[in-house]
Amino acid sequence: MLIDPWQQLHSDRATATKAADACANLCYLATVDAAGEPQVRTLVLRDLGEGGLGIFINNTSPKWDQLGTGVSVLVYLPSLSLQYRIQASLEPIAKSTVDQSWTLRPDTPKRLDWLYQSYQAQSSVVADQATLLSALDAQFPDVPQLAPESAQGLKLVPTQIERLDLNAQGGPHHRQLFKRERDSWQALTLIP
Repeated sequence: MLIDPWQQLHSDRATATKAADACANLCYLATVDAAGEPQVRTLVLRDLGEGGLGIFINNTSPKWDQLGTGVSVLVYLPSLSLQYRIQASLEPIAKSTVDQSWTLRPDTPKRLDWLYQSYQAQSSVVADQATLLSALDAQFPDVPQLAPESAQGLKLVPTQIERLDLNAQGGPHHRQLFKRERDSWQALTLIP
């Protein structure tokens, strides 16, 4: 029986969440910058319902310009000893969904999203941490209630998924590559 690796990832993340896995809601996004240098950062991986997963990014961030038409995402679930490497195209998430998700963010990231848009872009240089805190307090002493236009969401549409199960007892790890072909997945077993 052929498994759906996307549904398996959802199931594994749910199991990891129940096990209090600190990485269950994280992913590692890999891009390439304008100089051709690889860039990797940790992002929250959000459930969008109906099998969708998304990432939320402020479009003032350098990573926004690095996204192109697709990305590579790594999900590692240490409590289950599972790794997923995902190649995905991206689709914009509706602004209403971004706004709804944004309300769930902690207060400081909300204030920072507005700071990026009205003061300085994400990843830009400031003199020191005290300067950043002063600007944040001066610009946004109160927590904004609405998401700025620069807060964006992108749905991951997987085209290829590699699942590595590191639970092998005395044998090689189980490594499978799944490639999307229309509405189904082709499974290949890889040597780990």
